[in-house]
Parts: sequence; structure tokens; C-alpha cells
Amino acid sequence: MRMLEEASAIVATSEQEMEELAAGGIPRAKVVMRRNGVEAPGSWPERGLFRKKLGIPAEARVVLFLGRLSVKKSPDLLLRAFAEVKKRRAGMPLRLVFAGPDLGGVRAQLAEMAAQLDASQEVQFAGPLFGQEKWAAYRDADVFVLPSQNENFGNTAAEAVASGTPVIVTEQCGIAPLLANQAGMVARHEVHHVAEVLSRILTDEELRRHLEAGCAKVTRSLGWGEPVHQMERLYAACRSPKGGTRSN
Repeated sequence: MRMLEEASAIVATSEQEMEELAAGGIPRAKVVMRRNGVEAPGSWPERGLFRKKLGIPAEARVVLFLGRLSVKKSPDLLLRAFAEVKKRRAGMPLRLVFAGPDLGGVRAQLAEMAAQLDASQEVQFAGPLFGQEKWAAYRDADVFVLPSQNENFGNTAAEAVASGTPVIVTEQCGIAPLLANQAGMVARHEVHHVAEVLSRILTDEELRRHLEAGCAKVTRSLGWGEPVHQMERLYAACRSPKGGTRSN
């Protein structure tokens, strides 16, 4: 806490994080908002590589979770929502892929839950993915879901959008206002609501086309150029004899 008190400025990556810092006792005048950015790869992996690696049929609708398999990110909520969609859309070939490192045995818990929900055949675990493998996963997904209990920004959602894949994020993700109804949908942190939104994106072709087109537009506004300039101005202000800290 002493480090925060003596800092000239504290950077928040979203309005949500600013509110959380203020609620924690940090003076608002000291908090500067600077979103994160996303950098797409110089070259894209060929479509279909990720599906081929995991043996996923071309006709299957792929729902992707990519990130740490941790309680905070609520992969269990997504699994329950997916199971609801599976029941609603009987006959639609579906796959739910969990990609990312396992924390605290969450993967085993998810595998057990999938069996209880009669979804073992549709749920796959890809393990940690990096570099081109990560981008291949985004590219081959039909929808990316970040169902976190709390996320100061949500870099993986930005990466999915940069890959042209519509996203679903919960209201607790800081990036939500930047994506809502443009490149993705925002859901409440509730199984039934996530299931409702997921079902809609997977079946409403007009909505999918709208969100896919929005991905390109939103990606242009999520680059690192603006955040870098903001940080340069902030550093300059902190070095100034006047000691100003505001940089917006």
C-alpha cells in the first residue's frame, strides 16, 4: 500500500479498474486510465490447422476458452452454459475447447463435470498454447468466451477479436464496453444468460456476420499506438517540476 501511496500516478487499464482502485482508497486524481492494446501477428496461420490437430470436424461449431484454467475465470460456468446449449440445439455438432495451463486441478474438475453433464464427447482440452498455435485456435473458433468473475481488461478477448472471431465476455471484464454489440456480446455472470447469448451467436447468422464485420473495426481502435503515446505523456508529466500526473 505504501508503494501506491507514494506513486506519482497509478495506471488503470479500464474504467472498471479505476472504480476498483478508487473503492480501495486510491485518490481518483492519481489514477490514469490507459487501456491495453493488441498486436496481431505479421502472418496468420492457415485456417483449419487447429481443428485438424484436435480432430475437430469442419462442420462443428467451436466454442473456445483460452486462458488460465482458474476459478477466477469461471471455466465451470462456461461448461454449464455449453451443456445447456447442447440440450437446446440437439443435432448441432458442437465442441468446447479449453486451452491454457491448469491451476489447482481445475482441468480434472472440468473433465468430471463434463461427464456429469453428458458432454465429455464435446469437451476437449488443448493445454497451453503460444505463438502461431494460439492464433490458430482463435482463427478456427466460431466464438470465444471469457466468463471471468473479474478481469481488469481481458487481453484474450482482444486477441480473439483481432483474429476476426466474435466474443462473449461477462460484465465483469474491463474490455466489455469496447466490444459490446460491435465485435461481441456482454453477458451477466450467470449460467443461463451466458447460455442464451452463446446459443444466439451460434445460430443467428445475421448476428454473426455483424459481429465478424465489427471485429475488423474494433481491432483498428485496439492497437498499441494510442496507449504508448499516453504512457510517453504520462512519464513526461511525472518528470515535470510541476509534478502533473493526468494523461488522458
